[in-house]
Amino acid sequence: MTLQFRPRILETEAFLHKRRQAQGRLTQESLRQDPTFAAPSFHFTREFGRKGTVSSNFCLEAVRRLPVKVLGINHIGIAAKDPVKARWFFTEILGLPFIGEELVREQKTNTYMFQSGAGLQAPSARLEILANQDGEDGPIKKFIDTKGGGIHHMALHVDDLDNALRELKAQNIELIDHEPRDGAHQTRIAFIHPRATGGILIELVQAKGFPSSS
Repeated sequence: MTLQFRPRILETEAFLHKRRQAQGRLTQESLRQDPTFAAPSFHFTREFGRKGTVSSNFCLEAVRRLPVKVLGINHIGIAAKDPVKARWFFTEILGLPFIGEELVREQKTNTYMFQSGAGLQAPSARLEILANQDGEDGPIKKFIDTKGGGIHHMALHVDDLDNALRELKAQNIELIDHEPRDGAHQTRIAFIHPRATGGILIELVQAKGFPSSS
């Protein structure tokens, strides 16, 4: 069986390559002014020997969108079976600078944030101890009851949370939070569902006051 492509297919691929290059040079400002773009459909024919001719339509919808821009790891969330001992170990044994604690009432979760290193050369990523709010049946309690504690989620710092969620929705990525909500330590957050990430719970974080497209 032979597979033959007409020459115009190669021309189409070259055209698309040039289009992608041109799109990559567009500025964020021009993209925001023109958020959608639909490329024309292309038609080509495949010849499959004795099986005859099969026609396929490729609708090449190159959409001008701002990509999700990740600035780095914001923090690693750790569910501790014994949060008091965990705090002691981070502070007294590892000598990690303590940033602060906060109760996220919506999630029935106490958070204890630490720098992941000391000194000027310390990395920016932080470590967050998660503890269930006393007397409440929250998600951290369920996580510990099921998995016995450990790494709960990874938080990524994004430059524009509203745009990131729009882009993820456009790509049919399953989300837990479809709109930003308030997080601990003066942030706006949203979680991506683990089913969309291969089993990893990912939190997107934007500091309040950070410029947003919304």
